[in-house]
Amino acid sequence: MFFRNFQKYFTGTIATSAIVFAGSTFAQDTPVYRGGQAELPAVIDAENNILYRDVILEDNGDGNLAITGGVEADLTEIEDVEVNVSDDFPVIVTLTIAAVFPDACRNATVHQQRIEEEIFVLIANEEPPEGIACAQVLTEGVIVVTVNTTNLAAGEYTVWVNDQEAVSFTLDEDNIEPEVS
Repeated sequence: MFFRNFQKYFTGTIATSAIVFAGSTFAQDTPVYRGGQAELPAVIDAENNILYRDVILEDNGDGNLAITGGVEADLTEIEDVEVNVSDDFPVIVTLTIAAVFPDACRNATVHQQRIEEEIFVLIANEEPPEGIACAQVLTEGVIVVTVNTTNLAAGEYTVWVNDQEAVSFTLDEDNIEPEVS
């Protein structure tokens, strides 16, 4: 398997299990592999809660991949997180995240990844708009995210947003849809 043993060289070596490929509720880019090089739109360093954008991995000849390019994304400042668990089936879990942006033109992109069985890590990042002059004034905003709870067993789950534990929620029953025959 190509991605099984790569090493990360931004801040030292991190075990493969600590790196996850970022899934985004808004992602439109697809990873590409060609000529011994993989290009990934985003990678989350789950151990350090860092999101890297436009990551390039290259085969170093010994079966490992080395990160040879990428940019650390600006994380959104999070003020508060509220959770809403629906009463419907399948259960829908929605987070309302109060955020502060450094100017009036930024929006957040939220990448979510389920880590282990009971923890979700969400990374909210922002990028300055290109070619637009923006008032440099702190701007409050709200981000609404649906957490992917499809096929989860009943139990307690914790959600981390950026570098902090934000909320927990409980599924009273399995959230597994029956197979269609």
